[in-house]
Amino acid sequence: MKYLLSIFFIAALATNAFAQNNSKITFDSNKIDLGTIEAGVEKEFTLPFINDGTEPLVIGMIQPSCVCMKVSAPGEAVKPGDKSELKLVFNSYKSGAFNEKIYLQSSGDKKPVLLKISGVVK
Repeated sequence: MKYLLSIFFIAALATNAFAQNNSKITFDSNKIDLGTIEAGVEKEFTLPFINDGTEPLVIGMIQPSCVCMKVSAPGEAVKPGDKSELKLVFNSYKSGAFNEKIYLQSSGDKKPVLLKISGVVK
């Protein structure tokens, strides 16, 4: 019983810690074309965004759809009106066109934000 209560308490804390506030993450576009990438290399990209809300923005969960992408968020909250960026490292181990996704959850979103990443590896 204590174990069950502990799990419930931790889940409640996690939910409250990431409850929706009045922050809002805005990207120029949710569709990002990385262009043509040489096969066999890791290429770095930045994905700029702005906090269009009235409260600080914190990015929690980031889930790329492929092990070919590593995505990192700013280490601190983004103040209202401030710009920041995600850092994306793409590993072009496989030739051909690609269409991948990045799901991210921020303090201002009820649902995860979906970014569609595309390009061609030659």
